[in-house]
Amino acid sequence: MYKILLIYLTIVGLIFCNNTCAQSEKHFKQIITKASKVSDTLSVGYTYWWTQSGPFIGYCGEQYGFVFLGTIQQIDHTVQNDKSIHPSQKGSIKIDEVLVARDLKKNRYSKQKVMVSDCFYEQDLREGDQVLVFCYEYEENYSIPGRKSLLKVNGNKDPLIQVIKRYILSGQDALMLKEEMDLWKLHDLETEALQLIRCKEAKN
Repeated sequence: MYKILLIYLTIVGLIFCNNTCAQSEKHFKQIITKASKVSDTLSVGYTYWWTQSGPFIGYCGEQYGFVFLGTIQQIDHTVQNDKSIHPSQKGSIKIDEVLVARDLKKNRYSKQKVMVSDCFYEQDLREGDQVLVFCYEYEENYSIPGRKSLLKVNGNKDPLIQVIKRYILSGQDALMLKEEMDLWKLHDLETEALQLIRCKEAKN
């Protein structure tokens, strides 16, 4: 009788262990997968209350924090409730090519593959669109300030991409913007570009 009871307890113990081990392994894999996703994702805030947005902001131009060429992967539904001042619409952008990446105290680009933000409300963008994304520094973190900070482009040879690359290589020298006024007008950036140009000329 004792031997039968011992065999029964051993079998029950093995079954319990197998089930528990399997659950633990599954949970472990979920944690690892989640951690991998987090490490591959760069989270960026949205300063929708800024009065300016786009590649040319500030009286004489603000230094870029993070600029990249990317492809929109996902756009969620708009969320608005009594607690929110501004509608929120989250989404993700695959990072295809980094043009500027400054290390900030509270955030930095560390080869992440995807950027996530809640900046997609009224952006008139769709999944699959290619965009130039301009982020600035706000409270020692990256931030996207408004609608013009996500500019839709048409492939890697889009003139906007090439000109922005030259502008970055120049150290954001506003005087070079004078050569591309037709392009800025096309993207509704003429006023902002002229402001930076006038400031630069006044300093010279």
